[in-house]
Amino acid sequence: MTASSHSHPTEIVDGVHRHPRTGIKVIVSGAGIGGMFAGLECWRKGNDVEILEQNDALSTLGDFLAIGPSALSTLHYYPKMLAEYNKTTWNSPLWWCDPSGKKLVSEMPEWNRPGAAPHAAKDVPVVGFIKLRPQIMQMLEDQINRLGIPIFYGRKAIGYKEDVFSGKARVLTASSEVFTGDVVVAAEGIGTKSHEIVTGSPVPFVNSGYAIMRGAFSPGLIKPNSKGAELLLEPGQTPEVRTYAGADMHLITLFTHDKVGLAFTHKEDGSAQESWNNTIPAEELVAILEERTNWGEQIMDFVKQ
Repeated sequence: MTASSHSHPTEIVDGVHRHPRTGIKVIVSGAGIGGMFAGLECWRKGNDVEILEQNDALSTLGDFLAIGPSALSTLHYYPKMLAEYNKTTWNSPLWWCDPSGKKLVSEMPEWNRPGAAPHAAKDVPVVGFIKLRPQIMQMLEDQINRLGIPIFYGRKAIGYKEDVFSGKARVLTASSEVFTGDVVVAAEGIGTKSHEIVTGSPVPFVNSGYAIMRGAFSPGLIKPNSKGAELLLEPGQTPEVRTYAGADMHLITLFTHDKVGLAFTHKEDGSAQESWNNTIPAEELVAILEERTNWGEQIMDFVKQ
């Protein structure tokens, strides 16, 4: 016997076609990019979703990140979010430069090159290699709110439990609340307590021996007519990603008309901390840069500012 297709009608919310309801409840712990995208897809597949986040509000900390086509393969299911993505993306060339600042090689991301094979995000006109994290975070939260998916802020997960008799999974929070679902997605990143269930023991950190100092700011903070200002984009110029290679260190920079960012990778001396709130003076960064490599005037002035 074939079940009636009308017993579970398809919902359309905010232009998003939702699969028939499954009766499955999903708890997503962590409202970062991965957690929110997982929540959206679980909802679209017909599941009931609740999202937990330890911060008291949306975290827009961070600077820039790379998102490839495979991670955007479902973006076309969300028409308004796709339109918002397209407004804030650009087909940036990737430049490799020497320490003096001389541009050596330029390439487009492989999937954006002429004649490239079709990729997973075939309905996304331009898959920008680099995106600003605050924009992506706001875009995802806006879509979640339009669909009515609840996000519970200020709920830090401190443990996970499974009940083999009821088949339920639970998230224990620092606020003494317990969230129960059929499925739990632990998406709170480094430091997750989900190892208690998944592996049975903590996943140890692996020290790479390197640290990254990174940040993003307005190009208006760079003094006009300075050497550092010579690196900024001209009016109408396409944003660029530039990598400057030094001796056992490298500097990746993003230049857009609204934001500029840098990520400086260097040997770690034991003082680095895994934190978005751990800052260092510009003078300290300049000293590290000058340690082993003769950088160009433009780069040094840009970093000093």
